[in-house]
Amino acid sequence: MIKYIIRLDDITSWINWNNFNKMEDIFDKYWVKPIIWVVPNNKDSYLNRFDWIPENRFWEKINELYKKWWVLAQHWYEHIDITSSSWLLKINNRSEFSWLSYEEQVERIKKWKDILESKIWHWYKVKMFMPPDHSFDKNTLKVLKNLWIEYVTDWFWLYPFTKYWIKFLPQQLWSFRNSIYWIKIWYATICLHLDEIASNNKRFFKKAEDFIRKNKNNIISWEDIFKLDYTNTFPKKILNYLFDKYLRILLSGFKVLKKVRW
Repeated sequence: MIKYIIRLDDITSWINWNNFNKMEDIFDKYWVKPIIWVVPNNKDSYLNRFDWIPENRFWEKINELYKKWWVLAQHWYEHIDITSSSWLLKINNRSEFSWLSYEEQVERIKKWKDILESKIWHWYKVKMFMPPDHSFDKNTLKVLKNLWIEYVTDWFWLYPFTKYWIKFLPQQLWSFRNSIYWIKIWYATICLHLDEIASNNKRFFKKAEDFIRKNKNNIISWEDIFKLDYTNTFPKKILNYLFDKYLRILLSGFKVLKKVRW
């Protein structure tokens, strides 16, 4: 049986609140608790193209979501790429962390962690991280481990696993779907960028509600995520490896098609 995790990326005080509120209503209706990735010190002008809410109201909103058992996690610090390295995953040749020294990464990640923990009600402790642009290196993971951040949601694999001292929750989808080109996924993380969706896109929100209504009993959150099996059994390693190769071949094919089309 497929289990789904839904995450919302790039949450700032400038996001498309119209889209966010629509999705929040759908989540509340079906008692779904997504993961949200907060950017505390955003400096990316591209994200600042919607209506702004004051910082104090923004953190009040984040606390409201936390009290509803939404999962809060670290993502970008400033949402600015400062290196041209992908490193471990080799997906995007850009990063806010990869290739920086251990000391530089500690400074940036700890600043972010301290901000989030200071703003959230009831002594919240950050446990989860999503590397910006899917780009991180071994120094990043050492920093996370030393700052007591135990989980990363990333990697093109099928099953949760442990690597470099960290528990990984793979992320493979960017829309509401049940499979990746006929291959069923055992644990599917769906990543949504609500800023990239037109506010009048009724089709998207209908599809979102239909998917959540049909799969509400298989969408996991909070304590379920932390209870998943992250052990590295041999069959799991083989299936994870094969799926990773399959997905990378698909992505390479899409890149070639884009070049041919243009």
